Amino acid sequence: MIWGRRRGGGHRWRSGVGLGLLSGVDLLPMDPIAGATLLLGDFGDPDLPARLAGALGGKADLVLSDMAPNTTGHAATDHVRIMALAELAAAFAAEVLEAGGAFVAKVFQGGSERGMLEVLKRDFGSVRHAKPPASRKESSELYVVAMGFRGWGSMKPPIRIAVLHFSHETVTFLANDTTLADFIYPGSPTAGEALLTSDPRGYMGGFVKMAREFEAVELVGIESPLWPRTGTGSGWITNEAFETFAGRMIEELHKQGPFDGCYLCLHGAAGVRGVPRPEAELAKRVRAAIGPDGFIAGTFDPHGNEDEEFLRHANMAFAVKYFPHYDGYLQGERAARCLVRAIRGDYVPTHVTRKVPIISPTVFQWTGASPWMNLVQRALTWEAREPDLFVNFFFGFPWSDVPDVGMTFQVLTNNDPDLARNVADDMAASAWRKREALLNTAKIFSIDEGVVAAKLAVANGSGPVVLADHSDRSGYATWLLRAVIEQGLSRVLIGTVADAKAVASLMESGAKVGDAVDVSWVAWSTNRLVRRCGLRPDRRYQPGVAAREC
Repeated sequence: MIWGRRRGGGHRWRSGVGLGLLSGVDLLPMDPIAGATLLLGDFGDPDLPARLAGALGGKADLVLSDMAPNTTGHAATDHVRIMALAELAAAFAAEVLEAGGAFVAKVFQGGSERGMLEVLKRDFGSVRHAKPPASRKESSELYVVAMGFRGWGSMKPPIRIAVLHFSHETVTFLANDTTLADFIYPGSPTAGEALLTSDPRGYMGGFVKMAREFEAVELVGIESPLWPRTGTGSGWITNEAFETFAGRMIEELHKQGPFDGCYLCLHGAAGVRGVPRPEAELAKRVRAAIGPDGFIAGTFDPHGNEDEEFLRHANMAFAVKYFPHYDGYLQGERAARCLVRAIRGDYVPTHVTRKVPIISPTVFQWTGASPWMNLVQRALTWEAREPDLFVNFFFGFPWSDVPDVGMTFQVLTNNDPDLARNVADDMAASAWRKREALLNTAKIFSIDEGVVAAKLAVANGSGPVVLADHSDRSGYATWLLRAVIEQGLSRVLIGTVADAKAVASLMESGAKVGDAVDVSWVAWSTNRLVRRCGLRPDRRYQPGVAAREC
């Protein structure tokens, strides 16, 4: 370990020129170096830092750590040991460096740990990794180089941002509720770095990547549930599930605070029993936890059912624009950039919301063709014309019996309410003018009509044909399958049929792969058959038996 101090205040280090005083330490004896004070000892000894600082006689311009442990051959162990030495050196560098100074430390392949990098980025103007030309190509040797020490007089505490996740696209017309147990499985709930890396190509990945490009930003992953194990194939979220996780989140915000801001990774179409607007309710509780001066930003799916309530408590919202959803990562980046800017006083969030009385089936909402594509392009044009302006276009999610269902526009500006109002009015008026076209982008057949049309197409040699029962969650209904069978449509591949209770019943019965089984009345309907036909309620019926006896 070597500390250096320039003589005479020279601005640059040059090889052998302008080098003032040096002090260093090593475990093994070293040959003398002119102008240097060399100490023998273990850098981990508590009295060595003071001895080195005293030998230098003042603040240092450069701290260079070439310390490395004896390798064990086990990569993970060696990495942990060298990082412990590097972090020890970095902590001391922060104490002895002059403003503008530099720090260089040896690390092994894989680079510095994220925690150490965040500290260095906070304390230094630039941080990078470098491999010296003299280092062998096959060597795992690598150095972290931090330049432009900010100095304690000018340093500010890091911005602290809490990160939460609560997402579901709730079909309230489905019979099976989304329960507390549905959110609990290996990997969910999660917190810390596991939460921050849970969706690297989506909203979360974009937010984390952009936030960590700013200096002196600390992200704290608050324990949150990921998507439920049912995916989108379940109905109302139970009040127990929402209150359990919301309660834990708020408790953790109080424990780990204070926070300058909070990022909410949401969907917008969650439906909770007894909570009319769950995303807005969560934002309200987060606001109470972090205080009136903190900033809150959320990211959303365009199929969200949102109105002005979320932004009564939060400051910013950023929604995906395309269906299918290509730009979740981009919206996460936008949320991080604007949230950090707002905390630093460079962005004053000002927003206007317009609700448009249009409810459309999701099958109409493809943004690859007019007129939905035109509305997306209009939003993008406004964003291109006006710096710091963002337009959220919520298509709405019609399979949800909630008070804020339907189309919504939100416009966010940097302290320009008139511009926000004008753009929101323009987008809403444009959508209303296109309402007939928006609701006629595709012909929807009844199930029986669709199967008839498919048979005619196949007979005319126009196959293959795709039959999509768009209004139900994938695999959670068999009406289309029934029509296919009744009308004798042959050579049909059924993509998904999901029935968790039927699978569980088959497993309990000992059925094996390849067994012929009758599952037509298994699962949810077996109990109905028992009641309807007077069968024995204390008997566990094997697959198909209840139906045959009834």
